Amino acid sequence: MSYNVLSKEGLVTWLERQPAETSYSYIDFKDCLGARYCHAHGLGYGSVEGFSVVSFLPRIDGNFREQLEYVAYGAHPRTYGGALELARTLP
Repeated sequence: MSYNVLSKEGLVTWLERQPAETSYSYIDFKDCLGARYCHAHGLGYGSVEGFSVVSFLPRIDGNFREQLEYVAYGAHPRTYGGALELARTLP
């Protein structure tokens, strides 16, 4: 792996390697885009407290946790291809 996992560039690089048409469920915290991304990189994703997911991702490289959430929630359609398109627009 030749990219910083906790960065926009890492997310874009990973998404480029995924089948564009593969969909994900935003509301399934065990199998959502964020969980899949973290699992693929050996990172813990989070736990459920009430109805919200608490992320265990460290706060490094700017606001990557927020960027990952923004892409996972905002992609339409909710596919790797949709997420890639949105991820590329991140600052």
